[in-house]
Amino acid sequence: MMTEFSGQVALVTGGVRGMGRAIADALLERGARVAVGYSRSWTAAEAFAAEHGARGVSVHQGRIGDADDCERVVNEVIDRHGRLDILVNGAGLTVGPEVVPGSEAWTRAVDTNIAGAFAMANAALPHMLNQRHGRIIGISPAGPYDPQLSDAASAVQFRLTVDLAERVAGHGVTVNCITPGEPWPLLPPGGENGDPPDPARIARAAEVTRLAMLLASPHAGEINGQVYSLDGGLNLCVRRSQSMTFTKRSTA
Repeated sequence: MMTEFSGQVALVTGGVRGMGRAIADALLERGARVAVGYSRSWTAAEAFAAEHGARGVSVHQGRIGDADDCERVVNEVIDRHGRLDILVNGAGLTVGPEVVPGSEAWTRAVDTNIAGAFAMANAALPHMLNQRHGRIIGISPAGPYDPQLSDAASAVQFRLTVDLAERVAGHGVTVNCITPGEPWPLLPPGGENGDPPDPARIARAAEVTRLAMLLASPHAGEINGQVYSLDGGLNLCVRRSQSMTFTKRSTA
């Protein structure tokens, strides 16, 4: 077993399935003590605890959009494990192209993806600053690419990451974010095996996990306030297409 994170405690929200589960598993394999947060996925939480119970994992139920709940979960983790070194904000909701900004579904997604991530970070930061060591990694949920919605969400995610990073600069704590890009199943097939077209594809869980492990590691102390887009160039492709369309209209 690798021991890169031996002696460290990690909390992964949304850590009982999907991308969050992949990151939680990787942290365990590298020697961290891991706590995972979940909201309604009780069956998945039970399965995770049963599989890794002998390794001292803990599971914590909470509503990520509730600031008080976020603080309670962080305190539970510290009471159980004694400290908190790594926070991975892996919980998130995706919205389809039919969801209208301002609707109930849209508001719920914003509460979880933006406000919830901010509340979790705020709850964890005092403990990390006190011990002068910590890593906060946001995993921005992938969703159907809509230029207007995507640009707005990216701007908020960037601002949140940078603002938190500025607060902790020089105190042994870093804040970074990973945006996986468009969901693979929603992209049109590009090959005979149904592979997504290259380069516009979602970053697979293994790729996101590799970057998350780097950002969480002791070797990443100088990486702070960065937003990494693992979308295979999707944004570049879309922006080039938009630019070409605008140019054609301007010269028509």
